[in-house]
Amino acid sequence: MSPVIAISSRAVNDTTASFDEFIKTVSFRDGWDAFFSLWIVWAITWLLRLYFSHSTKDDKDDNKDGNEASTGKRFHVGKRIKRVHKKITQMLLGLLSALTFNSLAHGSGAAVQILSWIYLGLGLSWAHALVWASKRGRPIYGLCGGVVQTGILLAIFILAIICRKSV
Repeated sequence: MSPVIAISSRAVNDTTASFDEFIKTVSFRDGWDAFFSLWIVWAITWLLRLYFSHSTKDDKDDNKDGNEASTGKRFHVGKRIKRVHKKITQMLLGLLSALTFNSLAHGSGAAVQILSWIYLGLGLSWAHALVWASKRGRPIYGLCGGVVQTGILLAIFILAIICRKSV
């Protein structure tokens, strides 16, 4: 076997072994547990959005006749659930990209785990606030939540770069 092939073979085996060790750490798995918890919340809001967003022909006829208010309770709930679902989808994609980048970079384990759970907790609080926020308060919630969300994701990306293991 040539020396070049032997060195490259050893480098691939070392990389594989270090990645296997990295993904076996508890903190790495706990960071992904936060992602899967957020995914479950996303799936629940998706089902709720499907249930509350469809209106029947009878609902439209009632609204034309003026028997009920022009917008029923189901319509309001549907709009709120749709807004929350959109926000949780954005959070899910952001956390997925940050955790994937951290995993591929062999980045920090414990810090990213902690930030992932903080991201999940603040995100769910933010989504809950969006359900009950008036039209007037939504931009403020959106700005504050967006800054916090971006800050936590940026911190995860930075930790992935700074704390990466040399391969």
